[in-house]
Amino acid sequence: MKVQLDYTEAKKFFSEKYGKELVFRRVNDKTATVGLVASLGPFSKEVAIDLNVVRVEKNNDVVLGYGNNVAVGIAVNTLLPLFKGVVADFGKVLEKGKDDDTFVLHLEAIGKLEKLFKVVTVKDVSFNGEGIVFAMSI
Repeated sequence: MKVQLDYTEAKKFFSEKYGKELVFRRVNDKTATVGLVASLGPFSKEVAIDLNVVRVEKNNDVVLGYGNNVAVGIAVNTLLPLFKGVVADFGKVLEKGKDDDTFVLHLEAIGKLEKLFKVVTVKDVSFNGEGIVFAMSI
Protein backbone atom coordinates (compact mmCIF):
# COMPACT_ATOMS: atom_id res chain seq x y z
CA MET A 1 0.00 0.00 0.00
CA LYS A 2 1.02 3.59 -0.50
CA VAL A 3 0.35 6.42 1.92
CA GLN A 4 1.00 10.06 1.13
CA LEU A 5 1.78 12.80 3.64
CA ASP A 6 1.10 16.11 1.89
CA TYR A 7 3.79 18.79 2.17
CA THR A 8 1.20 21.26 3.45
CA GLU A 9 0.19 18.84 6.22
CA ALA A 10 3.83 18.22 7.22
CA LYS A 11 4.51 21.97 7.30
CA LYS A 12 1.35 22.62 9.34
CA PHE A 13 2.24 19.89 11.87
CA PHE A 14 5.78 21.27 12.25
CA SER A 15 4.54 24.86 12.59
CA GLU A 16 1.91 23.95 15.21
CA LYS A 17 4.30 21.80 17.23
CA TYR A 18 7.45 23.92 17.04
CA GLY A 19 6.29 27.40 16.02
CA LYS A 20 8.70 27.56 13.08
CA GLU A 21 8.23 27.49 9.33
CA LEU A 22 9.47 24.29 7.72
CA VAL A 23 10.89 24.35 4.20
CA PHE A 24 9.92 21.24 2.23
CA ARG A 25 10.02 21.01 -1.57
CA ARG A 26 10.36 18.18 -4.05
CA VAL A 27 13.46 18.16 -6.24
CA ASN A 28 12.85 14.74 -7.85
CA ASP A 29 11.31 11.40 -6.84
CA LYS A 30 14.15 10.62 -4.39
CA THR A 31 15.28 14.13 -3.33
CA ALA A 32 13.64 16.96 -1.39
CA THR A 33 14.83 20.33 -0.13
CA VAL A 34 14.40 20.46 3.66
CA GLY A 35 15.15 23.24 6.13
CA LEU A 36 13.83 26.11 8.21
CA VAL A 37 13.01 29.75 7.72
CA ALA A 38 15.30 31.47 10.22
CA SER A 39 14.59 34.93 11.62
CA LEU A 40 17.63 37.16 11.50
CA GLY A 41 16.45 40.35 13.16
CA PRO A 42 14.00 42.05 10.82
CA PHE A 43 14.84 39.62 7.99
CA SER A 44 13.95 36.00 7.33
CA LYS A 45 16.29 33.62 5.54
CA GLU A 46 15.62 30.12 4.27
CA VAL A 47 18.31 27.71 5.42
CA ALA A 48 17.84 24.40 3.63
CA ILE A 49 19.67 21.51 1.99
CA ASP A 50 18.75 18.80 -0.46
CA LEU A 51 18.28 15.37 1.13
CA ASN A 52 18.03 12.22 -0.96
CA VAL A 53 16.64 8.86 0.10
CA VAL A 54 19.59 6.43 0.18
CA ARG A 55 17.74 3.43 1.62
CA VAL A 56 15.06 2.30 4.06
CA GLU A 57 16.31 -0.04 6.77
CA LYS A 58 14.37 -2.98 8.26
CA ASN A 59 13.47 -1.02 11.41
CA ASN A 60 11.77 1.75 9.36
CA ASP A 61 14.75 4.08 9.65
CA VAL A 62 15.33 6.10 6.49
CA VAL A 63 18.93 6.88 5.55
CA LEU A 64 19.14 10.29 3.88
CA GLY A 65 22.20 11.51 2.01
CA TYR A 66 23.15 15.14 1.64
CA GLY A 67 26.37 15.10 -0.36
CA ASN A 68 29.80 15.93 0.90
CA ASN A 69 31.15 19.23 -0.32
CA VAL A 70 32.18 22.45 1.42
CA ALA A 71 28.98 24.42 0.72
CA VAL A 72 26.72 21.59 1.88
CA GLY A 73 28.93 21.05 4.94
CA ILE A 74 28.48 24.70 5.91
CA ALA A 75 24.69 24.41 5.41
CA VAL A 76 24.55 21.23 7.54
CA ASN A 77 26.60 22.86 10.30
CA THR A 78 24.20 25.83 10.20
CA LEU A 79 21.03 23.74 10.09
CA LEU A 80 21.91 21.29 12.89
CA PRO A 81 22.03 23.92 15.67
CA LEU A 82 18.87 25.57 14.29
CA PHE A 83 16.94 22.29 14.39
CA LYS A 84 18.37 21.36 17.81
CA GLY A 85 17.31 24.75 19.16
CA VAL A 86 13.79 24.48 17.73
CA VAL A 87 12.98 20.77 17.89
CA ALA A 88 13.18 19.45 21.44
CA ASP A 89 13.13 15.79 20.35
CA PHE A 90 15.48 16.37 17.39
CA GLY A 91 17.99 13.71 18.49
CA LYS A 92 15.26 11.07 18.65
CA VAL A 93 13.94 11.89 15.18
CA LEU A 94 17.05 12.70 13.13
CA GLU A 95 20.69 11.97 13.81
CA LYS A 96 23.95 11.96 11.92
CA GLY A 97 24.49 8.69 10.08
CA LYS A 98 27.50 6.41 10.19
CA ASP A 99 28.77 7.92 6.95
CA ASP A 100 29.92 11.54 6.97
CA ASP A 101 27.29 12.59 4.44
CA THR A 102 24.15 10.93 5.81
CA PHE A 103 21.39 11.38 8.37
CA VAL A 104 19.13 8.68 9.80
CA LEU A 105 15.44 9.59 10.11
CA HIS A 106 13.71 7.50 12.79
CA LEU A 107 10.09 7.38 11.58
CA GLU A 108 8.82 5.73 14.78
CA ALA A 109 9.97 8.80 16.76
CA ILE A 110 7.76 11.27 14.86
CA GLY A 111 4.95 12.27 17.22
CA LYS A 112 1.55 11.55 15.63
CA LEU A 113 3.02 9.01 13.19
CA GLU A 114 4.65 6.87 15.88
CA LYS A 115 1.83 4.32 16.14
CA LEU A 116 1.55 3.90 12.37
CA PHE A 117 5.24 3.12 11.88
CA LYS A 118 5.18 0.55 14.69
CA VAL A 119 2.66 -1.62 12.82
CA VAL A 120 3.80 -1.24 9.20
CA THR A 121 7.03 -1.93 7.36
CA VAL A 122 8.23 0.85 5.11
CA LYS A 123 9.55 -0.48 1.81
CA ASP A 124 10.33 2.81 0.07
CA VAL A 125 10.06 6.58 0.46
CA SER A 126 9.69 8.94 -2.48
CA PHE A 127 8.47 12.45 -3.26
CA ASN A 128 5.85 13.61 -5.74
CA GLY A 129 4.42 17.04 -6.50
CA GLU A 130 2.07 16.99 -3.51
CA GLY A 131 3.90 15.12 -0.76
CA ILE A 132 5.98 12.33 0.69
CA VAL A 133 4.93 8.86 -0.48
CA PHE A 134 5.51 5.85 1.77
CA ALA A 135 5.31 2.40 0.16
CA MET A 136 4.43 0.09 3.06
CA SER A 137 3.22 -3.35 4.02
CA ILE A 138 1.35 -4.44 7.14
